[in-house]
Amino acid sequence: MRRVTTILLLLWSLLATLMAQKQKEGESPVLGTIFRRVADGQGAVTLNSYGLGDTFIIDGVNHLHRFVHYLSINYGPVAAVNRPDWVVVRPLTIEGNRGTSTVQFANALEIQFDHTVLDNGKRLVDWTTDVVFKNLTAEEMFICYYPYVDYDLFGSFGDDIGVYHAIDQELGLSVIRVQKVETEGVFLFADASGGSLDFRMEEFPRVRDLLEGSPGCTLLGGIESPSGPNDFTAALLYVLALPPDTPTPVRLWLGRYQ
Repeated sequence: MRRVTTILLLLWSLLATLMAQKQKEGESPVLGTIFRRVADGQGAVTLNSYGLGDTFIIDGVNHLHRFVHYLSINYGPVAAVNRPDWVVVRPLTIEGNRGTSTVQFANALEIQFDHTVLDNGKRLVDWTTDVVFKNLTAEEMFICYYPYVDYDLFGSFGDDIGVYHAIDQELGLSVIRVQKVETEGVFLFADASGGSLDFRMEEFPRVRDLLEGSPGCTLLGGIESPSGPNDFTAALLYVLALPPDTPTPVRLWLGRYQ
């Protein structure tokens, strides 16, 4: 039994060494895809190192199907920030109610994700995500950034209504307010830093398919508001010019507001 235990410990040590070496070489480790929990009070999200959100739980009830970051780099095809094209250079690290990670594309573009969960009491929970882009090349880079959310409020898909406000009178931000039919509770998908140029709300999977099928940067054509009731999904569009070696931040705000 001791011999088996020793062998297993040696194998685990070897695996850890190999993964550390892969990380040092900039290769995408398996651990980058593992979802981990960032929480505060009754609120929690599960995330991985690529900024992908898998659940958003308030008082034991999940309200999210998926939160994804899509990009077009220098007018190239739109694609999600994920393996195998992106590598993890700093795996998801959790301290208190905050989770941070950093990923990189072809030694050309770096993204740092910084997620914070804040329980405001009475089942009102904020989830803010700071996304910081850094151009690692010597030339200016242009990106179209599409944060995408698929809300399934109160644990079920369908019967969700989204309303877009270019400037929300109460919050002073570009905001999509989402609410399930005949259910109390307003959720947000908000441009908290300013600068988004367009939006789109449609029933799953239309927004996702539009993004994943796009050969280059495309407008979203956000003309439908309100949207639903349906299986709500939405995306925002930011068009960013990234000078070399200069961090460019975007802040997103999700969560239950009312």
